[in-house]
Amino acid sequence: MLYDLLSAIAPFQNIIAIVFFVFVVGAMIFEFMDKVLAMSISICIMMILQIVNPTELVEMIDFNTIFLLLGMMIVVEITKESRLLSWMNIKIVQTTKGDPLILFILFTLTTFTLSTFLSNATTMMVLVPLTIGITKGMGLDPKPYLLSEIVFSDIGGALTLIGDPTNILIGSANNFSFSDFIQNLWIPIFSISLVMLCLLIWKYWSRVKPIHKSISKLFINSLSLRKIEEEFNHQKIDKTFLISTSITLTFVILALIFDIFNLPLAYIAFFGGVAMLLVARKFTHPHVVFNKIDWHMLLFFVGLFIHIGILEKVGALHPITNILSGNFTSAFELSMIIMWVVGLLSGFVENIPLVAMMIPVLQPILESGTITGNTEMVWYALSLGACLGGNGSLIGSSANMIVAQTAEKMGVKITFWEYFKLGYPITVLSLFISSLYLYFVA
Repeated sequence: MLYDLLSAIAPFQNIIAIVFFVFVVGAMIFEFMDKVLAMSISICIMMILQIVNPTELVEMIDFNTIFLLLGMMIVVEITKESRLLSWMNIKIVQTTKGDPLILFILFTLTTFTLSTFLSNATTMMVLVPLTIGITKGMGLDPKPYLLSEIVFSDIGGALTLIGDPTNILIGSANNFSFSDFIQNLWIPIFSISLVMLCLLIWKYWSRVKPIHKSISKLFINSLSLRKIEEEFNHQKIDKTFLISTSITLTFVILALIFDIFNLPLAYIAFFGGVAMLLVARKFTHPHVVFNKIDWHMLLFFVGLFIHIGILEKVGALHPITNILSGNFTSAFELSMIIMWVVGLLSGFVENIPLVAMMIPVLQPILESGTITGNTEMVWYALSLGACLGGNGSLIGSSANMIVAQTAEKMGVKITFWEYFKLGYPITVLSLFISSLYLYFVA
């Protein structure tokens, strides 16, 4: 009876694979079920239906990406444990001397910088409580600061290979180095950053303008700064731990950027994580670090690789490949359609599965030799669309949702529509600037 059932469904394996992929994406969008649980259910059923076997499952997993993510997660957690990020933020606050405009600019640039080397979600977990605490303590409205941090976390994440999970997927699939992303994306990313910083300052000028003419506000800010500094000084911070972590983190970042050891990035990230564990072992137990690793995220990527691998195996992605290869012949045209479609969708749909699905679709097209121009830029167009598109709405990226949820717990409500009115026009403008860049290079 089972044999008859398997024979009957054999011609419909591609449809079954698509249905389960849609089921998983639906679980992520509408949150009616945990996404890893949804993936596990669909994989189990497809194994029972013999659409895929255990050996194939293992072969479908991109372990380079998994170890790159694991290594960077270890690095990030130990960095947080050392209080290095808190120390950096206190130094920023001291530098601003309570001036709202300088504080706005420095928090924005800090968000951008940290997001290029740390995950967006981690950056926001550290910055949001500090931002709200400082701005409220100074009698300022936290919203302009938080909204700017959301925007620049997604922009900054687009610049480097490890800044956003979608870049890790693209880089691993094409053996792009850390410097490859910076060399090819620094022009559009810095251009977008400059435009957006000016735009946000103009939009929120009434709430972030300097207060040097107000003696009362200067006095209040001075008291607030002193309180913040005292609270920080009362935290238990081991200077040896802080310094050793800073040195190791700098070494890992330099090794990633300049490819010092001529090794795959996954090796460098994982070895860097192990090195951080060795350095930190006297100050924090490895169990503490491993307990804070986002294993759920790693399992999500494992499940995602398996689902995309199954779609590839049963030929479910061939129609999309045929449409793109049949209608576009130049790298510029293909780059534009990919960037805009993925960018506009990423504001509402999880961009990680979008990118994971597009990689096997684009690879045969670009390898066929039928696309003229700089075909490598198609991949960077995919990156720009996925990362910049995350600014489209509060559900566009995990970092956006973390900001909204953390802020609400601390008494600052950011509604979906309130952010959408800011974020979606910013996304469109960012994609337009990127289009100008692609016109000259693709």
